[in-house]
Amino acid sequence: MSTLQGDPRRPSDLHSFVREQLDPDEAPKDFYALFSLALGFLAFLMKWRGLAWGSLLLCVFSFINMKPQDMIKTDLACSFYFSISTLVSAYPTPPSTPEDVFWYQLLTLW
Repeated sequence: MSTLQGDPRRPSDLHSFVREQLDPDEAPKDFYALFSLALGFLAFLMKWRGLAWGSLLLCVFSFINMKPQDMIKTDLACSFYFSISTLVSAYPTPPSTPEDVFWYQLLTLW
């Protein structure tokens, strides 16, 4: 009695697994810049200093991890300037005149 007579497997239909090769040029997108802009936007709206510093740190991390061929100077400058502007807006200056004291105290309550 033959052992292969009722065998449903087909050796010619078997295919070995071939791992897909990743191209190093197709690296994941720069999420540091995206999160830097998101934190900067939240820091600008809520005036939280921690978020503003986080935005600046993520902007620096984005700059460090950039490849020279992927570096777009306008995007980097926009992200950096936005991070700096959120830091400036998060640290209000003290009032210089007595009339501004009311508005300064009102703004710092939030």
